[in-house]
Amino acid sequence: MNIWKHEKRDPNLILILFLFAFFLFLAWFYQLPLYLSDRYDWYVALGNRYFLSSKVFMAIEYADKAILLDGRNSAAYGLKINACFNLERYECVMHTLDSLGMLEKSAYYYMQLGSLRSLQGDPISASIYYEKAIEIDPSYAPSYALLGLLKIKQGDLDAASRYLNQSLILTPQTFTQDDPYRLWTYSMTHMGYALVYEKKGEHEKADLEKKKAIAYRAYRRYGPRLALTLAS
Repeated sequence: MNIWKHEKRDPNLILILFLFAFFLFLAWFYQLPLYLSDRYDWYVALGNRYFLSSKVFMAIEYADKAILLDGRNSAAYGLKINACFNLERYECVMHTLDSLGMLEKSAYYYMQLGSLRSLQGDPISASIYYEKAIEIDPSYAPSYALLGLLKIKQGDLDAASRYLNQSLILTPQTFTQDDPYRLWTYSMTHMGYALVYEKKGEHEKADLEKKKAIAYRAYRRYGPRLALTLAS
């Protein structure tokens, strides 16, 4: 015998349960974007950590996960581009740059286009893209560093020195103290100085700049703070 068969249900209780379920749904619905955002940031942060520890394939894997989660956020595209450059997978670089270009035409986008053209043996196009990156964001230090290195290849040491000096000035404004890309930019800039001094026959200065460049690259193994200490 069902003892609940003839029991009347309290309409107020039903209303309370309905409202409770409705508020739970609203809480879940409005917290979902925050959850996805946190998850996206976690994928990108983990991917960057793998990249800096030379586990580049894992970096690409987490970059792809982040892109699947939010294809409108540029951070994961930047991570994947850097990783593909590291592996010399230039088709991957071009494909990812195309995707990034559909979102934004930033200084980073044009700088990496310049890097790709430089590696493909097209210094004229590379120079145009680097200059476009500087035009879009005159405060973005890596563009100056890479354009300085390109000018060294072209034999224009005076122009190279100007761009490298600008990179050195702007790097602290572009990146935070512990940002590994700050150290990467410093490393590229000091390596550029080393090449300039080498070509001018100033070998002692060149050796000093090489030591600084190597110390800044040490962030991959020793971490940002120790690398900065080694380079000081």
